Amino acid sequence: MDILRISSVALLTVAMASAVETVSASEEVAKVETSPQFDYEPRTEAIQRHVESGSTPLYVYTQRPERGYSQRQVMSPKVGRKFEPVLELFVEDSSEEQFHNAVADMQEWDISAWNDYEKAMYWRYLGGIQATLNSFEDATVSYQQMLAYNSAISEEAEKAALVNLAKFAAVLQNWEGANDYLGYAWDLGEEPTVDELQLRAAVSFQTGNFQRAVQDISAVISNREATNGMAYEANYNLQLASFLELDSIDSALLAANRRAEFYPNWRNCMAVEKLSQSVSVSVEPVEQCSEMVIEDQS
Repeated sequence: MDILRISSVALLTVAMASAVETVSASEEVAKVETSPQFDYEPRTEAIQRHVESGSTPLYVYTQRPERGYSQRQVMSPKVGRKFEPVLELFVEDSSEEQFHNAVADMQEWDISAWNDYEKAMYWRYLGGIQATLNSFEDATVSYQQMLAYNSAISEEAEKAALVNLAKFAAVLQNWEGANDYLGYAWDLGEEPTVDELQLRAAVSFQTGNFQRAVQDISAVISNREATNGMAYEANYNLQLASFLELDSIDSALLAANRRAEFYPNWRNCMAVEKLSQSVSVSVEPVEQCSEMVIEDQS
């Protein structure tokens, strides 16, 4: 069960939506999208409040300990029953009030006698609810707390937590933090998914690593074109912007023309037209774009 419903709504394309784009790379802005489910009210002092409350020490993920998987713990039936109402929130069409009530209820639980795996799941579920409410800083605290018990969870669960932390950081425009979390996730050795490559491409663009942004987003585009026939328009936007930042104008023209082929709107067609005037290479014009250019010049 994917308790982090928001991840399928917005965070997989976090920082990928672009504003009005011209041939100037500085005008290509990778914006953040938050979940349309509930209003986003950032609480910038969430982590500080958590520390000052003295309830649970804040754990910041920096290094994975050696783990003895032979001692893997399980959740007791008693603790499992306590989580049942929480999990039902993600199965049913729950209201914002129900999610808020669940957070308030869970924060009253005494988990001191639970084993490490049960504590990890507590923080995972609490963080999932907070993320669904777009309380990304609170969710960050919870997922960091979850990783304090990473010796009790699988590497797959650990990687998922790190990727979610990267998504939260990106939403909060903490690009360096997002980059660090993705690095930790991939250090676990598993191949990144297409969505994870897409996220790292956006993070790389925001941190000035345009070469890696091109590499990652080009891999995303190739995969999605092979699978679905085309990639998202935001993918082509980011590829074009990255080429422009690298002053690779010929490649930028090819990227812009590819985008216009799948998304032949006025903005995309005009970008191809302007880039064509700056390079020596030529591209096969998109039919719909040819009509738009003629209309624009008349």
